[in-house]
Amino acid sequence: MIDVDVRYADFFAALKRPGTGVCYTWRITRLDGVEYLFTNHDQEITISITGGDPEGSPTIPTITFTPINSFAITATKKGEGLAVDNVSIIGLIDDGGSPYAGVSERDALAELFADATVEIWLCVWTDLNAGLMPLKTGTLGAMTFRTTEFEAEMRGLTERLQRQVHKVFQIECDAVLGDGRCNVELGGSPGFRRNVTVTDVTDNRVFVVDLFEADGWAQYGLVEFTTGENIGLKREIIEHLESGGSPGEAALILLIPMPFDVVVGDELIVTTGCDKAFITCKIKFDNVLNHRGFHLMPLVSEALESPDVKT
Repeated sequence: MIDVDVRYADFFAALKRPGTGVCYTWRITRLDGVEYLFTNHDQEITISITGGDPEGSPTIPTITFTPINSFAITATKKGEGLAVDNVSIIGLIDDGGSPYAGVSERDALAELFADATVEIWLCVWTDLNAGLMPLKTGTLGAMTFRTTEFEAEMRGLTERLQRQVHKVFQIECDAVLGDGRCNVELGGSPGFRRNVTVTDVTDNRVFVVDLFEADGWAQYGLVEFTTGENIGLKREIIEHLESGGSPGEAALILLIPMPFDVVVGDELIVTTGCDKAFITCKIKFDNVLNHRGFHLMPLVSEALESPDVKT
C-alpha cells in the first residue's frame, strides 16, 4: 500500500507555502499512440520527473504541457465501491489556427479519440520540483458536438469492469480475420487485399470501385483510404455487390459512412471479409485448424428434439 503522506510529502509542503499557485495538467493518449499534453496555466509547464515522481505520472524523464484555454473540466463525480465515476471534458474545436493546436474537427469526426486514455494531475506551478498529484485516470466515451465545441464523457477505471470480456460457446468463429488466433495471412498468396480506386459515388456510405472479385467477396471486410480526405481511416463493409456498370466494378456499402467526402479517384485498400462460418473458413481460407467456433454444436431446436412416439 502506498503511504500518500510520504509519497507526496514535497507536494503537500508546496501547497502550504504562502503565494502557492496551482493548475491542472492532463494528458490524452489515443489508441494510435498520439499524445496531447495540456494545461490550463497561461505558460508552458516543463517538469523533470527525476525524484519525487508521483505514482501514475508520465514515465518519460521530462514532459512539457502546453497552455490551452479551450478546455474545461466539469466537477468530478466519485462514488463508493465499484460505482462508475464520470466527469465531462468540454473543449473548442481547433484546426491548427492557434499557436497550440488542440483537438481538430477531422480527428474528432474520425473517432480517433474513441476510448483514449485521459490522465489528470494537479500541479504547483510555483514549485515544479514538487511533482504532480494524480487526480483521475479514465477513458473517453461518447462525444457530442455543437457549432464550435465538443463535450466528451470521461469514464472512470471501474467502467472497464462493466464490460463483458468472456468467451462463449457459439457456432460462429470469434477470432478476427488475420489476427494471432486466426493466422490467415491477408497479404500473402493468393492474397486477400486489393488496391482499388473509386469510380462512382452515391454518398459517403455507398460508392463503386474497380474490384475484380466475385459478388460478396468483400462483405464483412474493411476499406482503408490511402488518398483523399479520409486518408488513413477504416470502415467495415456491410455489403459487396456487382455494379450494373462496366465489368470489373463493384458497389461497396459501408456499415458506417465515412466522415468526409468520398470522391471519384480516391484510392483505397479493400480487405476481404469473413462471415465466421466453418464452411467459409474451409473453402475460402483453407484454415479449418484455426476455426474458433463450435460448428458441431447443436441448435436449440435440435437439442430439444425428442423421439416421436407415433413412429
